[in-house]
Amino acid sequence: MNFCWKLRNINRRSVFMKRILLASLLFSLTLPALAAHIIGGEMRYAYVGPGGAPNSKIYRITLILFRGDDPSGAQLAPFYVVGVYNNDNGAKVIGTAANNNWQVTQDIPPGIQSVPIVLPTCIQGAPSLNYTYASYSMTIELPVNQNGYTAAYQTCCRINGMMNVGNSTGSTYNCIIPGTNLLPTGDDSSPRFLAPVNVICRNAPFTLNFSATDPDATDSLAYSLCFAYNGGASVNAGFDDPAGPPYGSVSYTNPFNAGNPFGTGATINRQTGVISGIAPDFGKYVVSVCIDVFRQGRFI
Repeated sequence: MNFCWKLRNINRRSVFMKRILLASLLFSLTLPALAAHIIGGEMRYAYVGPGGAPNSKIYRITLILFRGDDPSGAQLAPFYVVGVYNNDNGAKVIGTAANNNWQVTQDIPPGIQSVPIVLPTCIQGAPSLNYTYASYSMTIELPVNQNGYTAAYQTCCRINGMMNVGNSTGSTYNCIIPGTNLLPTGDDSSPRFLAPVNVICRNAPFTLNFSATDPDATDSLAYSLCFAYNGGASVNAGFDDPAGPPYGSVSYTNPFNAGNPFGTGATINRQTGVISGIAPDFGKYVVSVCIDVFRQGRFI
């Protein structure tokens, strides 16, 4: 998932959650000028069943996008465009949307939902925080292959003035469906990050819960801090030709990096996905968490 956290006064088969940190007395979520309404997102896949063609499978691809409480920002759109790529050869899986891509449409119900806000005891007289999100889905039938498939949505322009990332960088939300090289038998659905927004106090002990659940109950999850993707060639929130992998990293500002997005004062628990430590000072911070998935000890 990809979020903007800002602190102000008063996210191999890996799943990415990237959050931009709103810094001051509390952490909340925001994003940029051309895509100011999008503060974060996540892409996931779920196995639906065997396909109609021999040796194929049907998956449901879901894109989840979060919107901040800026009244001047655009509303969440009724649909977005994603690209799907064959990891065996890099070829695009042809769809029917713009530039032969695919269209994900808003799920109604549930429609646009409110994001739960978790406030710590160090916040006194917190302002009203109103964040919303919507999910967008499609189904796709894919032939079984060796290296699987990548689905991706790209958007432009994180907010300027962030402490740990350079200006004018976008975001890529993607998921990777494993092929037979990593998953010789069986089927798979990706983990799902939780929705709540955690508010934390600057320069104080904190915890941020980046945990996820996996529909495949026997799979085990391992969390790590990792680099956040930029937006590639995207120029706005309605970009309709997302590229295939590999994806480029955002540019981190010294002394911050992917493994230390808050500096050296915070770490992530590999088993639980909880980030804890001492919060940084005022500013906005990009945080990216990856999940590695294992089945019976084998990385998939």
